[in-house]
Amino acid sequence: MNWSPAQRRQLLWLCVAAACWRWVLAMHTPVPAEDGVNYLWMAQQFAAGAWAMPWSEPFPPAWPLLLAVPIAGGADPITAAAVLNCLLGALAIVPIALTAERLRAGAGLPAAVLAATSPRLALTAAEALSEPLFVAMLATAVLAGVTRRWTWLGVLSGLAFWARPEGAGLPIAFVLAVGFAALRAWPWFLVAVAALAAVRGLAGQGFDPLPILTFHEQRDDLAGHGDLLANLVAAPGAFAEAFLLAGGFLLLALLPPRAPHWRELVSALLVGIAGILTFVVRRRFFLSWAPVVFVLGGVGLARLPARWRELLLALAACLDLWVGWHGTIAPDRLAERLVGQTLARRLQPGHAVAGDMTRVLWYAGQRPLPPRHFDAEWLVVQATRQDVQFVVLSAKSRRGAAEPVQERLAATFSRWQPGGELGRQAAARGIVILVRR
Repeated sequence: MNWSPAQRRQLLWLCVAAACWRWVLAMHTPVPAEDGVNYLWMAQQFAAGAWAMPWSEPFPPAWPLLLAVPIAGGADPITAAAVLNCLLGALAIVPIALTAERLRAGAGLPAAVLAATSPRLALTAAEALSEPLFVAMLATAVLAGVTRRWTWLGVLSGLAFWARPEGAGLPIAFVLAVGFAALRAWPWFLVAVAALAAVRGLAGQGFDPLPILTFHEQRDDLAGHGDLLANLVAAPGAFAEAFLLAGGFLLLALLPPRAPHWRELVSALLVGIAGILTFVVRRRFFLSWAPVVFVLGGVGLARLPARWRELLLALAACLDLWVGWHGTIAPDRLAERLVGQTLARRLQPGHAVAGDMTRVLWYAGQRPLPPRHFDAEWLVVQATRQDVQFVVLSAKSRRGAAEPVQERLAATFSRWQPGGELGRQAAARGIVILVRR
C-alpha cells in the first residue's frame, strides 16, 4: 500500500491517541461492567491454576486466558484488563485503516479516526469487556478476507470465535458474498471450533463450543427474547446509538459507484445483525461488527469533497469524545466496590456473600453471578445456605426483589447499615446489606 511517510506517522499517532483515550476513560470508570467481573473472575482462576473451573462459565475463554497472563505475574486484574484493552483497541485501528484504504484511496485515515474515537467501543475497553480483543481479531480477519488470504481468514475467525460467538459470522458472510472460493477458509475455522469444544470437554463441561447459546435459550428474564419483529423495529435505533455518525457515513459507501469488496462487508454486517435479531437487541451487540462499520464509514467519507470530509470527520470525532466522556459507568457504582471490599474483610473463614449485585460479590472475593436477572425465590434459596453470612441486594433493581427477600429472611438476617461515608454511598446506590443474626 503506497502510503506516504506522513500518512504512516498520522496512523501511528492515531493509534497512540486511541490507547491514551481509552486509558483516560478507564481511569474515569469506577468499576468494571457486570459481565466484566465474570471475565475477571475467569482470568483469576486461570492464573491461579484452577484450570477447569472457568470453563463452567458460559462466556468464551479467549479474553480471560489472555488476561490471566499478567495476573499470574502479579498484576492487579482491573489494571491489567485496562492496559491490555487499551493496547488492543489501538492495534485494531491498523487493519481497519488498511482495509478501508484497499477499498478506496483516501479512506484509511478517516476510518482510523472513526475507530479511534468511537465512544461505545472505547468504553468496552474501560469496562474489562471482551470486545477490544474480538474487534482486533475480526478486523484482521476482514483484511485477510478482502485480500483473499483464505487460510488467515479461517484462522483469525476461529480465534475470534474463542473470544465471542460472532466470530462464526465472518466465514459465513464471505461464502455468501464471494461463493465457493471462500470455503477454503472453513477447514481452519472448524479446527478452531473443534479445539474449543475439545478443551471444554476435557474440562468436564461437555463438547459444546458455544454454551452461551444454550444458556441464553433457557433465559426467561429478557423481554423481547427471540421476538424478530420487535427486534427488527428496535435494531436501527440501537445501531445508531452504537455508532453515532459513523453509522450514517456507512450509507454513503453503499451509493453507486461502489468500492471493491463492498459485498463482503455488507454481507458480514447483515449476518451479524441477523444473529442479534434472533436474541435481543442491545447496542453493545452491534459493536462486534465495528470493523465493518468503520471501514465502510471511511469509504463513505472518502467520496466527499475534502472540506466536507474534514468537517464531518471533525464533527464525528468531537461528538464521539463527548459521548465517551459522559458515557462511563455512573460514579455511584463506586459504592459496590467499597461495600464488597468491606464485606471481604468482615467475612469469617468458610463463609460467603449472596445477593443480586454481581460486582459486590466479586469485590468480596466471591464468584460473580451468571449473566441474567434473578427473582426473589432464587435469591432466598441462595441466601438460606448455611455458609452465607451476608446478603447484598439492590433496592433499585427493576425486578423489585429486595423487599420480598428481606421479608422472607427476617427471621435469620437483620439489616446492617454501615456508618460514615460508606453508609452514605451505599444508601445512595440503594444497596441493602443483611447479616446473619
